[in-house]
Amino acid sequence: MSTGYTELFKEYIHRLNDLINSVRNSIVYDINSRTNSLIDLRKEVSYSRTKTLFDKIMIIDNVQEINKFYGIIGIDGSSRAIDTPYVFIGVSSLSIYLNIEGELLDHPPIYTRYTLPRLTSPFIAVSLDIINTATLEILRKVFREKTIFTFQSPAGIIYTNDYNKPLILDELRSTVENEGLDRVIDYLINNINLKNSIGNHIVFVDGPLYPVPNIFKLHYKILHLTSRGKIDEYIASWRTILNHRIRVINRSIKENIVVYGIVKRLELSRLLLSTPVLDKIQDYLGIKIGDVGNDSVLLDLIVNELYRKGYYKAPYKPIVIGPILVPSSETYLDKYIDEEVPDKIVYYVIVPLNVYGSFIKYSAFRVEVAYKIYNMLVEDLGIEPYYLPLKDSFGAGVSIPLSLLYADKRCKRISKSISRLLAAYLESEGIPLTYDTLRLIEAISHE
Repeated sequence: MSTGYTELFKEYIHRLNDLINSVRNSIVYDINSRTNSLIDLRKEVSYSRTKTLFDKIMIIDNVQEINKFYGIIGIDGSSRAIDTPYVFIGVSSLSIYLNIEGELLDHPPIYTRYTLPRLTSPFIAVSLDIINTATLEILRKVFREKTIFTFQSPAGIIYTNDYNKPLILDELRSTVENEGLDRVIDYLINNINLKNSIGNHIVFVDGPLYPVPNIFKLHYKILHLTSRGKIDEYIASWRTILNHRIRVINRSIKENIVVYGIVKRLELSRLLLSTPVLDKIQDYLGIKIGDVGNDSVLLDLIVNELYRKGYYKAPYKPIVIGPILVPSSETYLDKYIDEEVPDKIVYYVIVPLNVYGSFIKYSAFRVEVAYKIYNMLVEDLGIEPYYLPLKDSFGAGVSIPLSLLYADKRCKRISKSISRLLAAYLESEGIPLTYDTLRLIEAISHE
């Protein structure tokens, strides 16, 4: 971290230690108070009324057709957790990388000079096992400035002992990523050197163009209930996060700035299993496919079936499924978000990692763009939208777009370093870590 941030960081972890010690005797030891069992709230919503705009699964022969050079900006965030019997701590980091200039920004900053201005979002979240109002007052007093630490959600809800841990991490990371994307859009709009060449710059964001957590669908189905527990608080936070994200995305659409969402964790996605898409895949392959659980399993089935039927032979080439239209009404967000939610176009890209061999090793990711940007790329620029991320991955000899790969590795190193620092400090002050946290710190110490 830069000198100013290092001093502030030291000051705040001393405050954190004082806070923990001041409430230690009044906190109930309950290591399972913030359970990890709410995975249904976090995973992606299931879709049913998507629209297929493709006739067949494509095997791409030539990835070098586009000779124009693009400035590609990758935005990626990382989050880690440190847990103790007294406090849960979430740590987040962000890196923004441009293939022309290198690092545009890190959060927290580790250099003293970046192209983009520093972010203001906290990158550490603190959730105490608080049982009285006096403790809350101590918390507010100790962390009165939100420069580094936060103790409440984006909706201003205190992170008490019954607030779900994984959701705290999601909220912290998403807030930082939103501000990072906002900075990038400002940079592309306002930088004099780029004003006449916005079409030459594209942005890759790790994750969906805008996330659609299943929590919205679940909440909508229980609106008739008088008591909905913590889910109302989670909805309030995600409304805040998504209003910000969609506001930024709409601004990028207005300025014709191409922003892609690149989804890597397809085991949490079921978009390909929506009826219209699955029907088209079954017709093309000539087989019947049941509910195989998630998109990652379905993609593996598709690759092996193409290989078995002789459609897919060495030297192995990229496979593309799409375009698929996802109307905003399918996301449930239009019922919650103040901003106009844009429709999305989705592709699935399979990148072979070996060219020859009797088995196929591959990486897969999902590509998302706003429908209006899709039309601009196809009609005005004559570019199939999947080509740009494919050229930056398969064309560069890597499994995901290269700019995202740099940002991903960088932000993970930063979050790992902060986690180790915090854990070491807490242990040195006699504050025990949970078993899972000890094993995690042990693991990242050997990465």
